[in-house]
Amino acid sequence: MIRPTDMMGTRRWTPGLAALAMMLFAGLAALPAAAQLLPGGGSATESGEGSGEGGGPDEPSRYWWRVDALNPSLPAPPATLRRDTPRIVLEGFIDAAERKDFATASHLLNFALLPDPPTAGRAATLASQLYEVIDRKIWIDWAGLPDRPDAVDVVASGDSPFAGEPRRALQLGLLDLDGRPISIWLERLKPTDGEPVWLIAGESVARIEALYARHGPKDFERSLPDWSRQPSAFGLPLWQLAGFPLILIGAGLAGWATYRLVGSAQRPVREHAWLNRVVERARLPSALLVGAGLVWWLTSSLLPFIGPLNALLAPLLLALIVLAVTLGVLRVLDILLDVFASRYVEDVSQEKNAESRRLLTNLSVMRRLIILLAFLVGAGALIIQLNLSQTLGVSLLASAGVITLIFGFAAQTVLGNILASIQIALAKPIRIGDSVSYEGAWGYVEEINYTYVLIRIWDERRLVVPVQYFVSNPFENWSIRNPGIVKPVELQLDYRADIAELRQVFEAMLREDEDWDEAQEPKILVIAQDAEAMTVRFYMSARDSSAAWNLHCRIREKLIHHIGTRSDNSFLPRQRVASVGDGADAAQAGAATDAGAEAASVEA
Repeated sequence: MIRPTDMMGTRRWTPGLAALAMMLFAGLAALPAAAQLLPGGGSATESGEGSGEGGGPDEPSRYWWRVDALNPSLPAPPATLRRDTPRIVLEGFIDAAERKDFATASHLLNFALLPDPPTAGRAATLASQLYEVIDRKIWIDWAGLPDRPDAVDVVASGDSPFAGEPRRALQLGLLDLDGRPISIWLERLKPTDGEPVWLIAGESVARIEALYARHGPKDFERSLPDWSRQPSAFGLPLWQLAGFPLILIGAGLAGWATYRLVGSAQRPVREHAWLNRVVERARLPSALLVGAGLVWWLTSSLLPFIGPLNALLAPLLLALIVLAVTLGVLRVLDILLDVFASRYVEDVSQEKNAESRRLLTNLSVMRRLIILLAFLVGAGALIIQLNLSQTLGVSLLASAGVITLIFGFAAQTVLGNILASIQIALAKPIRIGDSVSYEGAWGYVEEINYTYVLIRIWDERRLVVPVQYFVSNPFENWSIRNPGIVKPVELQLDYRADIAELRQVFEAMLREDEDWDEAQEPKILVIAQDAEAMTVRFYMSARDSSAAWNLHCRIREKLIHHIGTRSDNSFLPRQRVASVGDGADAAQAGAATDAGAEAASVEA
């Protein structure tokens, strides 16, 4: 018996979803990459291209931006300060900041876009704030930071759009500010009376104070003693090294308390089975949401972590929150669909319940669509919140063709099955509960999933068949229109068999059997013959495939018994042998003798 609730239980997420998510991620990531070449999204050639670094003073250059002067309100930079390559500038900025020499670090910033020219003190303060933001929130890819004045990427492949091309702006990273991504840039500038230099871009410097307020140290951290803010052996401040395990323990306790609290809500609703199931299935997602949400709130508002720990923790926590919400929604919808199926869907193994099979199949389709939609929405929210489409866009743009090719070959079968499941959901060549014949095996469709169909055959074994098979190969569906079926029996009989007598016996047998549906009159046909016997086929109909099989077996048994118990054995096939020779002995020996093989071959 196939019960509706057996069909609508929670399914395992298939690898097809993972492959679909990777394809979506690659497509989203590559789209905005072309706009990230320069600060403000401009192109290096928007101002025109010169013939090289030796262009005239009024000639636009693709190597730098021309300015009148660099930070004229500040004193002259130290003579030993190098600003000729992007890596040297960023190394110099971080080294000076770690020495608390923010006056020197300020000469590596471009203050041209500030409303008022900064004093030396304010410039040092801005440099200090920018260092705090970079140290806390940006994980610098030193290997990808060029150490050439023209910023040519010498390790890029020939397929990369940046291979061999000089650049006058480089993006260090992205930070969230008021719900939108803000880029931190390096740019190359050439003053009228000097050599070109690399500086932290003016538009990034103009947002330092806002970024510091959002990502800098909070009041709690400022109140800690200086020794607790010193870096440890792992590069983290001592207070973070000691506080992180405590935060995890607190989050674990909060999750455990939530799990118990939600579980206690089952007592008032024990009389309502479906509400009791909703509460039970909501315990784990609720605990996960509270634990991850607590860590997220603490580390983003009260106790922001820095550097690599933040880069690892932020996406992990956001993924856990999205997972908890998605899992909770799916579990509740699962139970609601189960309740609906248990109330309105009858036993689909009964051939008369065609409407129930159609309804259960529609519920299964709805569930798969909800899972797919929830997964795509969750993945999209994760990508948007983490700005993955921006931060990874440039690197994926160069290899988008290769990635698409790899995913196309690797996920060809999986995606083909997913598309086939959608086609089956719409066209319904098979439904849950249908009686089908798959490569000689007869059974009932028990589940229709994203990538496979589960068939329960007559001996309770399960066949797992790829969904794509049912849209690309012919198969038999015995209940798609009318569940009634004709199941014949074939016997090999001697030429002396009385067919008229067999018709009467066969008709009497059918009228006594409760599985005969009387849809067709009993019929016997001689369909073939050979040198020894003729093939006789007995036709009988039944209301469904299961009843037809039982009727077929019983009638065959009765026919064989009737034929085998006749006293003259005239219906059994015989082999006749004639011996031809000389004289009376030969004539006598030539009489036909019965070799008498008592056998009735049966072909289902």
